[in-house]
Amino acid sequence: MSGSDYAVVLMNMGGPSTLEEIQPYLQRVLGDRHLVRLPGGWLYQGLFARLVSRRRARKVIDRYRQIGGGSPLLRETQELAGALHEMLGVPVEVAMRYSAPFASQAAQALAGGGTKTWVGVPLYPQYSTSTSASSLEDFAEQVPEGIEYRVLDRHFDNEGLLTALRESIEAALCEADCPARTAVLFTAHSIPTSYTAAGDPYVAEVEATAQALRGLMDAEITTVLAFQSAVRFGTWHGPSVEQVLPELRQQGIEGLVVQPLTFVSENLETRYDLDVVLRQVAQEAGFTWFRRGAAPGTNAAYVRGLAKAIGARAVAGRDEDA
Repeated sequence: MSGSDYAVVLMNMGGPSTLEEIQPYLQRVLGDRHLVRLPGGWLYQGLFARLVSRRRARKVIDRYRQIGGGSPLLRETQELAGALHEMLGVPVEVAMRYSAPFASQAAQALAGGGTKTWVGVPLYPQYSTSTSASSLEDFAEQVPEGIEYRVLDRHFDNEGLLTALRESIEAALCEADCPARTAVLFTAHSIPTSYTAAGDPYVAEVEATAQALRGLMDAEITTVLAFQSAVRFGTWHGPSVEQVLPELRQQGIEGLVVQPLTFVSENLETRYDLDVVLRQVAQEAGFTWFRRGAAPGTNAAYVRGLAKAIGARAVAGRDEDA
């Protein structure tokens, strides 16, 4: 298959680029039953989404102000799309789930290009029904007849991803003022335990990413995996990042490198939840040194690894060949 025979669509959650976009963005998020599963059907979910998004928007507006007035997710995803286009030589579009550009816009942009195969790539390295499946199904509804729709639905063990994460960690650990007793805290967005009980592979794939990354690092480095952003309702996977910090301090750990494993681009959860909130929590817990490893973004190894996996999927079209 030649490069011109296929095109790529990168999928992600999206985010408000301006403060005015926060409420409609949150309403779309809360209205997606893949992500928020409420009893009562679509009618009740729609009402819930409208009411809660208005209240929630008032609470989170200051968080977005603190990171520059909007999410950097779209900009960084577009930069990744540009890097992949340059490497693969094929059209690459972006489809966000809850903010523009939406799936319909990406499909329209690709439709005029004459390609016969489209490869959908959710930029969630670990597959979950709440994120990856939602984006893939959303875009599938926009694929016209005559187009073969293939997917690279996960890349949690991709060599390029692991290399990018390792390089990010090593860059922090090599800083001159890094304390000798420094641990690496792997973080991942939590999900309800009920999702896992129903067969969602996300947590197992997060753990696999962490384990593979440990295999690339110095065995003397203390590492721990913890989860972030659980909500108050229901039972969510842990331990939480707040729970593991006292345990690390009890071990005599003075410095902390926090490396998110489930985000390939910067967003509110990296720039605010980790850089602002967790940093303060760590300082209050007694850590004297704190660094947060960057998301892969357009790291050269990550772009190469993802491009290789996309090319293989375009040719093979089978999940087992990724």
